[in-house]
Amino acid sequence: MAGPKIDWSKFSIVPDYDSQDWWEFTKEGKLMARFCDDCNHAWWPPSSIGCSSCGNFETTTWKESKGSGTVHSFIVVTQPILGAFVEAVPYVAAIIELDDLQHGNGTPVMLQGIVDESEEQVGIGSRLDMYWETVSDDGKQNPRWKLSSNQPSDIWLWRDTASEG
Repeated sequence: MAGPKIDWSKFSIVPDYDSQDWWEFTKEGKLMARFCDDCNHAWWPPSSIGCSSCGNFETTTWKESKGSGTVHSFIVVTQPILGAFVEAVPYVAAIIELDDLQHGNGTPVMLQGIVDESEEQVGIGSRLDMYWETVSDDGKQNPRWKLSSNQPSDIWLWRDTASEG
């Protein structure tokens, strides 16, 4: 199944000092999150090299995720804010709890992502698998998400009961 069509040619991805390593990892097909070596707090996207939890700027480590998780929350985007998303709307943008990365306090590392399937299929608790979409001529990739073949029975799906009369 092809997901929402995003025209990546309308973007010029120019990594800065804080995100350069992350973009290099994407060329290798690695989904990485930065962790603080002092308190084990994680953050994604890699917007700064310092820990927002304890303030450590000295020692951080990259850890890799296998790219599977659970929908924590989602919205349906119906208005394309950027030209690259004109053909993509409507699409599901989700907050995803990663299965294999946790903060020092045990809570899952969460990141945002675009899900291939529609709002009728995606719900809170849906299981997702990641795949890569190439977004630049030099091999940068962006993580995309699709429903896993194994879904729990207790997914919360939105139903439009107002239109049922």
